Amino acid sequence: MTSLALSRRREGPSAASPTRTAFQGETMTMTMQFTARHSEQDHVRRAKSLESDRRMCRRLTALSMPFFLVSTLVQRAIRPATGGHRLSIFAQARANANATIPFMFMG
Repeated sequence: MTSLALSRRREGPSAASPTRTAFQGETMTMTMQFTARHSEQDHVRRAKSLESDRRMCRRLTALSMPFFLVSTLVQRAIRPATGGHRLSIFAQARANANATIPFMFMG
């Protein structure tokens, strides 16, 4: 629980209670309490939304894999290996898909 304290100086008759007269230099303190509660339903809804997003990402990757697989094969045919360790064709196609798919949604 968090409490917020507000203070202000009052130098004239109180607007809240017309019968009370405030004296110069009097300090009034107001305290407000806030309680932050997250319902269980919000947590469940966020979890379902994240799972839905993960499924959509996997589907987009799976649907675009044939295109990226062909592009990886063409890329390897045009630029042969120069040495060193290379990723497999499928791993490189997946990496290209994961690097490219987010850009489809920017805009």
